[in-house]
Amino acid sequence: MVGTFHGLAHRMLKRFHKEAGLTSGFTILDSDDQLRIIKRIAKEMSLDEASWPSRQSQWQINSWKDEGFRSAQVDDHGDHFKENINKIYKEYEAVCLRDNLVDFGELLLRSYEVVRDNPSVRTFFHSRFKSILVDEFQDTNTIQYNWLLEIASDQAVWVMMINLSMDGAGQK
Repeated sequence: MVGTFHGLAHRMLKRFHKEAGLTSGFTILDSDDQLRIIKRIAKEMSLDEASWPSRQSQWQINSWKDEGFRSAQVDDHGDHFKENINKIYKEYEAVCLRDNLVDFGELLLRSYEVVRDNPSVRTFFHSRFKSILVDEFQDTNTIQYNWLLEIASDQAVWVMMINLSMDGAGQK
């Protein structure tokens, strides 16, 4: 099995859609679709675009997902800005769940949760792979790393790290 983290997560969710709380025909949102939904939610919440830029909300939601946080797990530390973005995130999660939508961050987060929370899915992966090779491991984020740990268990994990340095002439 070869693929990117997102590609493998997509295949996994297709196979284990019931365990993931999805239907088999779930839709993957691209970045523009995600932004449109966030803009609509912010407008419904009467948040002014100048004060609450939707792109910034999108970035923060994706960042939280990359760290493995659902809206219920976000600690805003009393920060009014993060508190409002988290309200958008909470509504965004509800819309995606209702409409069977999955964005790129959700592919990874949901895949991680399915393996973590379902012993039969975890056993499937543990018995399927003897080793796992991750190219450009230095570019993995928290949710990718945690997902890798769940599917790998005690299996061998091989990593390749690319170190490109520039010489004095600017050559690689």
